[in-house]
Amino acid sequence: MDNIMILGSGYSGLNAYYRLRRKFNVKIITRDYYLNYYLFNNPVRIKLKDDIINEQVKDVNIEKREIITDKNVYNADKIIIATGCDRNNQITFLEKMKLENNMAIGSQNEFDEYIVINFILAMKKYNKNFKFSGNALSFLGKKIRDGVISLLNHYNITITESPDYILPECKPALFNDFLNTDNKLRIADDVFAIGDAINFGPKIGELAMRMGIFVGDYINGAKNSFDPVYITVLGSPQGPGMRVVSSIPWGGSIEKFRFLRKPAIMKGFLYNYYRIRRGNMGFLKYI
Repeated sequence: MDNIMILGSGYSGLNAYYRLRRKFNVKIITRDYYLNYYLFNNPVRIKLKDDIINEQVKDVNIEKREIITDKNVYNADKIIIATGCDRNNQITFLEKMKLENNMAIGSQNEFDEYIVINFILAMKKYNKNFKFSGNALSFLGKKIRDGVISLLNHYNITITESPDYILPECKPALFNDFLNTDNKLRIADDVFAIGDAINFGPKIGELAMRMGIFVGDYINGAKNSFDPVYITVLGSPQGPGMRVVSSIPWGGSIEKFRFLRKPAIMKGFLYNYYRIRRGNMGFLKYI
């Protein structure tokens, strides 16, 4: 039975684990026993139980498939790197923004515009009136961009070209840069990289989960290539929102959205679903 080490316990690493645990000897190396789920920009910690080695990964020797932690050295038949990205600078930035008002916020990377939009919408609950500076998710397609603009107009959120503050990019959590993979999400034979740890466009939980599921299925014998899709929900805790779906960033043709009367209901369902299932995407992969 192959020995598989998953580095990281975020959305992608957990879903790879759930796909592999019945057929292989799988361990997750992580410095945290919790999955952080973000509900309207507020982190909610979900405790994990399964097959956790509570150590911090310091380095990985790709050729030798060797993992160096702060306590031990491990060798594996297969490695799945799911170390994510370091968002501490983004969390600090958003906490600072909670003390501001009537300012225009943009993002250093357009792929992070969804974070800014959801933050601005969430702050409406506290009578904060921020402006949005950006392209309204235009990288997902013109239809979605127009839908986002319509949503912002509904909340009387001004769109401006010049930001007063800019959300910084997240940083690689382990390596000096984000990793490049092939269409099987491999960086070498029997070494995979998934989720926010890789250079693959938008860094978003839904996509990371699908990467974890794909790698798990691939190791289990599936032969297809990874087919990415961007899915997220934009919305306020107290009003309407929208769900967007797009494969445009990767040259696909999917581009659709639908408005939601109460996105808080959907987000609440998702939080409880992932809390109970401890991050396991399950049947939601097909929705």
